[in-house]
Parts: sequence; C-alpha cells; structure tokens
Amino acid sequence: MKHYLIMIRDYSLILITVWLSTQLILLLLAPQLMFKPPKPTYTLNPKIDLINVNSGKDEIAIAYFPAPAESPKNQEVILYSHGNATDIGQLKAIIDGYQNLGYAIIVYDYRGYGLSTGKATAHNTEQDITRVYQYLIENKGYLPEEIILHGHSLGTGPTLYLADRYPVNSIILEAPFLRASQVLTVIPLFLFDPYPNSTRIKSITSPTLIIAGTNDKVIPTWQSEKLFQISNTSQNELLLIENGEHSNMMFNYIYW
Repeated sequence: MKHYLIMIRDYSLILITVWLSTQLILLLLAPQLMFKPPKPTYTLNPKIDLINVNSGKDEIAIAYFPAPAESPKNQEVILYSHGNATDIGQLKAIIDGYQNLGYAIIVYDYRGYGLSTGKATAHNTEQDITRVYQYLIENKGYLPEEIILHGHSLGTGPTLYLADRYPVNSIILEAPFLRASQVLTVIPLFLFDPYPNSTRIKSITSPTLIIAGTNDKVIPTWQSEKLFQISNTSQNELLLIENGEHSNMMFNYIYW
C-alpha cells in the first residue's frame, strides 16, 4: 500500500511539474501567439499624433476626429480599440460610420502596431488605452461620462480592462471572447489569462452592447452569448447579426 502511495505521489509531482512548465512556456509565448501586427498601412500625416506612454519610453499613434459642430451628439466621443492584424490605416469604415452618426471618435494603435513604438503585450495594451482615455479628458476636455468605449475582437480585452477601472458612458463589445486563450481552444489554457473578459464583465455597471455575427469563424457566437448571460449590468443588450462574419458586421445596416 505504501508503495502505491509513493507512486501516486511521484506521478502527481511529475504532472504538476509538467503543468507548471507548460504554463510558463505559454506565458512566455503569449505575445507571439496573441498579437499579429501588420506592416503599417499608413504614414505620418496631419491627422496622426504621437503621444508618450510608459513614462515617455514609447509612443502610440492616435487619430482624433471631432464631431460635426451642428451634431446633437457633439459632447460624446467614441474610444475605439481595433482588432488584431489591423492598424489605424484600415479603420476608415468605422471612422466614417461614427462621423455620419454625428459622433467624435478617437482611434489608436497598440504598441508594436502601425506607427506606435514598443512591443505589444496585454499589459501594454491596457496602458495604451488608459493613456488614450486620459488624453481625451486632459487634452480634449471630455468628461468620463461622455466617453463611449467600443472594442472589436482583440480590442475587447483592453476595453473591459478600462471599463473595470474607470467611469465611462457605455461600452460596445464587438466579436468579444470569454478569455484570450479561448480564441484558440474551448478550454482555457492560461492559469492567469491576459484578458479575463468573463471575469471583468461581471463587475461592469455601465450600459453594455454586445455585437456578434452568426457566421463568425474566428470567435464563435456562443462566447458573446455567454458574456451577455453573465453580465451584471441591468442595461445590457445582445445584437446578433445574421450571417455576419468576424470583420464585416459594420457593413450591415442593423449594425448602426
């Protein structure tokens, strides 16, 4: 009996060691697995500003588009966080869409994307969105209750991070995931997931709109439905776009 107990103990130690080693490897590889910045699709121009982040060690690219002066919504601004493999140069459709509705909008690139310097990590994207939020308040004069967050795909991670810590008007989550690791597999891979959306959304009290396409092959619709179910805010809505895919939902009239 003692022999079997020793065997169980030894096998348990081996399994724990393998599991911890796997977690360490995943932690080290997470940036390479998660972030796929494209080659910059734009150059420095009058619409692009570079602002300091991380105590001035890095710069992130931002582009701010004010609302039309006559717009009744000119006191509100959209803080948009884009998805993976995207940069500011590919955001014309979302910028034009919000401008046509009368909103101001600010877009930015995470470090390592577009003209932003530095390296993309989950922590850095959270610093980046916080810096843009501060920029809107300190440089553009917006109040927290005038800032609407919109995150697409990867951008839902930093969006929920910010909404969990700072006051905002409302939140739009487009093609969100439960946890970063569940973009690749149904089973969570990370012990300490870099973007625990399913945990953070439970503490959100701001009005929340979740948008998902029924034909999304990247992040399945059930993850949006689950986030909607576990959201604790009394003002939440789930918008399912029939036959919508991961990156084309904005071209459906229901989207706007």
